[in-house]
Amino acid sequence: MEPYVAIRLMILQLAAAVAIGFVASREIDMSNAGLGEFSDPGAMFDLNAITPFGYPIRELVWSGEWWRILTGLFLPPQWMLWGIACVGLFPFARYLESRIGRIRSSLVYLLGAVTVIYLDLLGFPGVTSGALGMVMAAGGATWVLLRIDGLRIFMSGTDIPGASWFVLFTIVPFAWIHSFQHNLLQGTAATMTPLVPSWISLLAAAFTGMVTVLPLRDGAIESGSPDEATSQGGLRRPQILWAVAGFWGVTVASYGFMTWFADYRLDYRIWKLEPGIQQGDSGSLAEMRLLSDRNPRQPFPKKRLLIHHLRNEDWESSKLLFSEIPADSTNSQDLGTIPQRGGRYSLLNLRGPGRWQSWRFSGDSANYDTDKIRLLLDRAHMARLSGDDDGLSSFRDEILSEYSLMFEELIAGIHKKVEENEALRERNPTSEEQYRIARLRAQQLNSEAYTLAELEGDLGEALVKAQEAVRVINDPQILDTLGWIEVLNGDYEKGIKSLEDALFAPGLKPSGTIYYHLGVAYEEARKLDRAKELYAKALQSDLEWWEELDLKKRCLPCFQESISN
Repeated sequence: MEPYVAIRLMILQLAAAVAIGFVASREIDMSNAGLGEFSDPGAMFDLNAITPFGYPIRELVWSGEWWRILTGLFLPPQWMLWGIACVGLFPFARYLESRIGRIRSSLVYLLGAVTVIYLDLLGFPGVTSGALGMVMAAGGATWVLLRIDGLRIFMSGTDIPGASWFVLFTIVPFAWIHSFQHNLLQGTAATMTPLVPSWISLLAAAFTGMVTVLPLRDGAIESGSPDEATSQGGLRRPQILWAVAGFWGVTVASYGFMTWFADYRLDYRIWKLEPGIQQGDSGSLAEMRLLSDRNPRQPFPKKRLLIHHLRNEDWESSKLLFSEIPADSTNSQDLGTIPQRGGRYSLLNLRGPGRWQSWRFSGDSANYDTDKIRLLLDRAHMARLSGDDDGLSSFRDEILSEYSLMFEELIAGIHKKVEENEALRERNPTSEEQYRIARLRAQQLNSEAYTLAELEGDLGEALVKAQEAVRVINDPQILDTLGWIEVLNGDYEKGIKSLEDALFAPGLKPSGTIYYHLGVAYEEARKLDRAKELYAKALQSDLEWWEELDLKKRCLPCFQESISN
């Protein structure tokens, strides 16, 4: 019998996948996206471009568009993966629909999609879709029925091509790579995202397909005698089969319920409180404080509250919160969950379709990092702005020491890798290892130069370090440091030249810091119109809280306009 339902689903979904591929797929420079040695296994997608298709993006669902949960059940992942998945779905669907009928097969497809959407909306911050859940459920259901039929009438499983089983087994690791990249891409590619469900929801969908057909298959037996049927013992007892299916349903529901309490509920409350926090609403601040106290292992809520007080120059409240955040709060957590938390919080500035607040209000803003060096930087700038000279000097020295330790450990790791690898020792070391070490040294010089310049250190020493770093790497971040030091030294024309080079250098999208530095340079050079343009761009990007305070004093209308937008 023709797989009537599956064929029509595949045609519609494949057409949608190709359309999304043409409209929304984007390429980014993965070498600059913080992915290290990970290569891109498929297309990345612009979140703004896929929004009109009805994908169930968490923050848009929160904004009131609940219908996206229903449309997400039938939407495909990225076109290449969905095209491959169709190779697996068609043979499974042909067997399934002929074996248990079209209506019951449709129920298997639908429950697989529901499993994926349900679990991903509660536990995965990326953009999910239900179509792959249909494939996994169909594969799981087919596997169970083939095993049962093989016992009863000795039907062989070779009726399903090996390629289909291969596709089924490769979808999950492929999804895992994509979901891992989602966490790492946030902050470096802003609204870029993979378009694929999480691996755990796909495995769950396969199990859903397995248990669903156990009670459904009884009414669709087309061959075999009653004696053969009774020989299967427990498998022929409807109450046991329904109990297995019910137990799995309770398991999936319980997992989602636990995820709601562990992460999702907190994410949603923070998202809801964001506008009130920005406006200084006392009720929102009090609830955020309560959330931070109730979730001591998640430093983000407390850091979010801290940044609000720093932005408002409330130094006493800030000092209290600093004392409650361990200096090594990131290191004391499970390091494997840090990218996941960043992915979960990254789109806090998405308030509705096409409604983005400045990226500095995104949960993935550098302001909300909680590693040791970041907390030291925050405290150092607080000391600088509050007139605590002793504290500023102490924090500056500690930051420089931490940078030295960090880069020495990274370089020692490269040397150790060479020493432990006989092939590398013979090349002693390769040009690649030499380049990596030189790059780390340049980054160390840049970090030290920027720290000295920002925290009222020796500008002469900072300039020498920045110039040496630029000679090694022509990198936007390093060019920005050099240009900023030149501006602070009063050499505005030279500073503008270096900062313009940083702004237009290939690589990542320019940060708000570069726009801010260039705006200050133009303002000091008495080119005020250009300065205001750059300030406006800085306020729509990720911007350090201390830079935001300075910009607010330099151009209050720019700041007020950014808030109104």
